[in-house]
Amino acid sequence: MQLSAYKLVLGRLLTRDRLLRFGVPVPDPKCVLCEIENESIGHLFFQCHVTWSIWAEQNRRHLGGVGRERDFREILKWIGDCRGQEQSWARRARLRLAASVWHVWKERNRRIFEGLSTTPVGILQNIESDVLVMSP
Repeated sequence: MQLSAYKLVLGRLLTRDRLLRFGVPVPDPKCVLCEIENESIGHLFFQCHVTWSIWAEQNRRHLGGVGRERDFREILKWIGDCRGQEQSWARRARLRLAASVWHVWKERNRRIFEGLSTTPVGILQNIESDVLVMSP
């Protein structure tokens, strides 16, 4: 889960735009979550309306402002700047962020490779479940 977040920070996830740049044939460059825009890291995690609904709900429920940012580095900086906050809060925020990245990426892959899909509400439930299990 944390590896996916790390790859996102480094821009190393193999999104459709990156595959095309490497010469890998991609049948459709569109994002499989919204089917509107071409898939890129920026789109998939921050501009896609499906993913944005997940971030907005995370923000509303738990993060108190982080969901307003649309760049992963800004989100990480925001969490890092919360050093005055309770230490366990910052740890849970990082965990929630990693779980969100993991489940969005997992959903993207399920739709591509298995032809299965989950609603944004289902994705949120999966995130919550992981955070509960992994929280100290």
